Amino acid sequence: MSGVNDIISNVYGLEPALIDYIDNPCGMKMAIDHVTSIWINLFNELNGIIRSSGNTGSITWSGVWAPGTTFPIQEDVSYMLSKEMFDTFCMPGIEALADSMDYPYYHLDGKGAVKFLDRLLGIRKLKAIQWVSGAGNEELSQWHDLIKHILDGGKSAHVYARADEVDALVKAVGSRGLLISVNCRNMEEANRVMDRYSP
Repeated sequence: MSGVNDIISNVYGLEPALIDYIDNPCGMKMAIDHVTSIWINLFNELNGIIRSSGNTGSITWSGVWAPGTTFPIQEDVSYMLSKEMFDTFCMPGIEALADSMDYPYYHLDGKGAVKFLDRLLGIRKLKAIQWVSGAGNEELSQWHDLIKHILDGGKSAHVYARADEVDALVKAVGSRGLLISVNCRNMEEANRVMDRYSP
């Protein structure tokens, strides 16, 4: 499962979809509503299967577990959209998907998507923002202000870091509401991080 507009652009073709956001907005809105409905129905069906097996909670490709239903909502195609187009074509689906689950969070992918962050922070139901900086922008220190903005906006933040970036990140933004997926080179490095930050 992917973002609603990502699904449409994969099926329809990215270039035709981008053209129709401008030339056929009513048709695109109809397609978005249709795919959103299918997405939610499939999501509910999958979670029904999980519950019927006796499992509690859920986990997704991001590796983040929640005690209820969860999924990283995303709209990677938004990288190529304006703020106004994002509001028109992406926000309704994001809000509908967020309302369909217990612990929704958003996968914010790349610096081209940062312009939408404040709109996402305004979604009351959204619990967290997962920040992925994108190729060529991996150095985490350049994103401390962004991560702090997410936390100050009342959302939790999920980020990826090398072991040697963790201390500076925690010092800059604090630890409350922060989930760090740490890439360690070996067990010794992993144990050092665990010893320092485990309760």
